[in-house]
Amino acid sequence: MESASKAVSSLGLDLVSLVTRYLRGEVFVGDVHRWLASHTTWLLTAPPDSATELAGALELALAEMELGHATEDDLRSGILEFLRTHDTLRLLKR
Repeated sequence: MESASKAVSSLGLDLVSLVTRYLRGEVFVGDVHRWLASHTTWLLTAPPDSATELAGALELALAEMELGHATEDDLRSGILEFLRTHDTLRLLKR
């Protein structure tokens, strides 16, 4: 079971890294969307933590963008607010 929790932590770190790169303009919103789509099993099975909450918030924001209810600027603002109000930075120290 320990290796499973390490894998979850690793994917959480990967997500935080990807989001950071997105905010810096190094990757595109489509890259974030593809990463989330390819890690659906992790999202559905991982214990709740800041990384899985971030993933859920991103999924919701991306769906709102696809429906025309939000813009990419809204997505960026939402990510920044999430990072300010959650313990995501603790993930980076693991």
